[in-house]
Amino acid sequence: MSARVTRRLVNNFAFLTVGYFFVRLITMAATLYIARALGPGDFGGLSSGVNIALVLGVVANLGLADYLVLAIARAPEDSNALLGDAFQVKIIVLPFALLGAVLLRFYDPEFGLLFFIMIIHGLFHSYLLLFWAVFRGLERMEFQTLLMIMQAVITAVGSTIVIWLTRNATLAAVVYMIASISTVVVGYLLLLKKGIRPTYRWRLDAWKKLLKTALPFGMIFVYLIIFDRLPAVLLPLLSPKADAGWFNSVYTITTVLVTIPSVIMAVVFPLMARESQQSLHSVGQISNTVIKSTIIIGLGLAFTLFIMAPWLIPFLFGDAYLPSITIMQILAISIPFTFLIITLINMLEAVGQQHICARYTGYTLLFAVPVCVVFVWQWGYLGSAVAYLINNVLLATLLLWLVGKMIGNVRLKRAALLPFMAGLVPGLSVYFLRQWPFYALLPVVILLYLVLLLVTGAIGAPEMEMVRKVLQSRSKPQPASASGLPLGNEDGSNLP
Repeated sequence: MSARVTRRLVNNFAFLTVGYFFVRLITMAATLYIARALGPGDFGGLSSGVNIALVLGVVANLGLADYLVLAIARAPEDSNALLGDAFQVKIIVLPFALLGAVLLRFYDPEFGLLFFIMIIHGLFHSYLLLFWAVFRGLERMEFQTLLMIMQAVITAVGSTIVIWLTRNATLAAVVYMIASISTVVVGYLLLLKKGIRPTYRWRLDAWKKLLKTALPFGMIFVYLIIFDRLPAVLLPLLSPKADAGWFNSVYTITTVLVTIPSVIMAVVFPLMARESQQSLHSVGQISNTVIKSTIIIGLGLAFTLFIMAPWLIPFLFGDAYLPSITIMQILAISIPFTFLIITLINMLEAVGQQHICARYTGYTLLFAVPVCVVFVWQWGYLGSAVAYLINNVLLATLLLWLVGKMIGNVRLKRAALLPFMAGLVPGLSVYFLRQWPFYALLPVVILLYLVLLLVTGAIGAPEMEMVRKVLQSRSKPQPASASGLPLGNEDGSNLP
């Protein structure tokens, strides 16, 4: 990659990383206060409404957001027509969402109004996801970050103030709705300012084709949600309630870490989608670097969590959560494979293989469901953690095979095997020296891991060259973008 491309990737990664972690931080702080102020009952209603809105926001997109990133990265000049068609196709979701709101009102009269407001919030949020997709496709992640932070600040600050003044969960839901509506308005104006004007036309055949192409992206998301949440869903049904509490407390920590590969692939995805039109050879080179980097980061985090679990769990949750220590250590082993799953699925989508990716993810889900049921039923919270690990290893292995088959020039031996080989000795050291205090064991293991990464060649000349390009590009003045062009480049083109 050229120094300019490398610099752009690094800058986009920095914008999204700061944005994601800021949003998570301010959301977590607001949630802790609201949970204490409302109590379990009202907070349970509000949190259920938030979950309904988030699921609706993603499902209502019918896979359109992920497809927009792919299509716009390849042909940014089609942004206006694609976005207009996506807006119109999404209208079919509206009657189903409103019907769901009415049914929820009858099912739960106490929180019916709250759920109705949250469904409106979810619908507007689904449009916001399309805006984010456009900016990712154009590789202008700073605009997505701006909208993310705006929505999070309005939601967190506003709902906290409302709860402080009124202790009313429904009024807090109104704040969520206002935040999504206002952010959608700002996002639309930002699109117009950058020269992106959705075109609205009656094109029934184009809508059918768009929906048919985008649906596999939506199916993959649904499969992954079910796949990832199976243990958390089955535990309350098949085990004592305490088991679910022990598992979910740790599972929440691991879901935060998933932000890392998600941000990496959000940045790399447009580049891979564009390069795949020219040559799968260059896509393979990018894939090698990303796969290797993902595994290296995942293994480092796995060692860290495994070592720190005996101290971290009592510190965060208290002695009542001591069984969660073993759960965290098992889930820590699954982190590299979870990272790989997110990375490899995005790679397959970037080269237009979403159909086969959806098919094989569905096949794996058919295996994962009975495994989870049996393990949770027989061994409770420990069984759920082991089943989670087994299923993630299986899906990651299957996706590695698919990537090797569908993308040329992917050297799985160097990209995947070398980092795991480098992590073998540190991993054994973690297990056999686990009685050491974490402040002594952690630096020893990380240092050993870094040395073995260099010795095995897992970190070598390509990685050093990338760092050199980044530093070199930052030391040179960058030419200004051509004025008057929508999200234009230095060369005056509309390509990201």
